[in-house]
Formats: sequence, C-alpha cells, structure tokens
Amino acid sequence: LHCGICGEPLEHLLFSRKEPKPLPSDMDYEQRRKIEETQNLLRGKKVACICKCAKRDREKLEHHKRENERRERRFTCFGNSMHLANITFEKDNRENPKLSDTMNRYVFKFSEIRHNGNCIIFSGDHNTGKTFYTIAIANALIDKGYEVSHSSVHKINSMISPYVTVQHVIN
Repeated sequence: LHCGICGEPLEHLLFSRKEPKPLPSDMDYEQRRKIEETQNLLRGKKVACICKCAKRDREKLEHHKRENERRERRFTCFGNSMHLANITFEKDNRENPKLSDTMNRYVFKFSEIRHNGNCIIFSGDHNTGKTFYTIAIANALIDKGYEVSHSSVHKINSMISPYVTVQHVIN
C-alpha cells in the first residue's frame, strides 16, 4: 500500500526476512531470548507508516494550532484588544537603538532575570515608548510560553487602595 500523492509506503512489514539478523554473540541468554521472542511475535506484522505529504500536513496543522493558541493567549491577555495583541518588536521603529536592544535583551534573558527576582519598571514622559515596549515584551514572553497579565497602574491602584492607607505608604 502506497500514498497516491507522494508514492511512499503507508505500511511496513516487520521482520520480513526468514532469518533475522544475528544477535551479538556477547549478549546474555535472557536478553537474547527476549529479543528473539519479540521478533517471532512481530514477524510478518504490518505497521502503518506516515508518508512525506502526511508528515507535511501534520506539521502544518500543528503549526496552525500553535499559532492559534498563541493568538488566543495574546488576545486574552489584552482584554480582547487585537491592536495590543499585534504590537511586536518587529514594529519597533528603532528610533532609540540602545533602548530597542535593551528591551530585546530583557526578553532574551527573561528566564534568568525572573529567576534572580528582578523586574523592569517603566517611567517617563508621554510618547517615549513605555506602552509600546511593555506590550511588545508581553507579546514576546507570551510567544515564549510564559503566562502574562496586562494591567494599568490606575487599575492596580484601585484594586489595592482599599487595603493601603497613607500611613502604610509613608512607612
């Protein structure tokens, strides 16, 4: 039985020879007995094979599945905002190459940085790239398989403000 597209076999006959390959002479009796017993059990059995085009189709399907999962994780992280889910380092205009390289390095070394308990905090004037880089970093980490949560300082502040008094902040 062969594939009608690529012509490769779709099944393989196991141990089709009348006499199997000789086993190494230094093999102990029990090992030899188990292997010969298995060969005799499987001799003449057919097993399914995967042809080139089926492998290619399977790989394509797996790739699309991973892409859909990645897109879904991004979409979920950013509250269903497709705009934020599509912000990536590829869209960086590299107006500030040093900053761009530092942000890329942060993603590259994230596992080590996280393990050491370090983090990154952005502050600065309007339109300096804080939001762009935080979202690009988040998307890059999602793509690497990390779970990411997106929020704003305003939202975090409103969540914790009932539990934090001015006295706590001063101390």
